[in-house]
Parts: sequence; C-alpha cells; structure tokens
Amino acid sequence: IDSPLVRRWCVPLAESAAQTGGPQVQNQGTIGGALAVASPTADALPALAVLDSAVELRSESAARVVPYREFITGPGITEPTHLADAP
Repeated sequence: IDSPLVRRWCVPLAESAAQTGGPQVQNQGTIGGALAVASPTADALPALAVLDSAVELRSESAARVVPYREFITGPGITEPTHLADAP
C-alpha cells in the first residue's frame, strides 16, 4: 500500500495487503469488493476486524456507518438489513 496514512495508522491492513497474492491481485482487487461479497479468502478482512473498523453504506438518499463485525456475519454472508436504505 502506497498510502502513508494507511502505513502509519493501519499497520495490520498495510501488512496484510503486502502479503496478498501477486501483483495482478494487488493491483486489481479491492477491499470494497472483498467486503461486498464477504470473501472468506480475502486477506485484508481479518485486519479490518482487528482494527475494529466500520463500513459506510450509501444510497442516493442516505448514508450510515455499520460496524464491520455486524456487516459481515459469516463467510460469504453480509447482514441483509444493512443493505437497505436508512430512513
């Protein structure tokens, strides 16, 4: 990861990203994509759990923040209520 902010404040994420796959995966895969499908093979997701991160969900009319541990409920499973629009 080239971001000085990530390397300074999110060391586990920077370290896991550096160990993930080869150059093709590192240059094409995204953390957002891995989150969206709750990929059980995504190397960066455990780092997000360790960092007690959150996911910001947006629609055309609203945005809200959901704790990571509530968003991903199992391998390949995201909590469906978190994909609905916030009132």
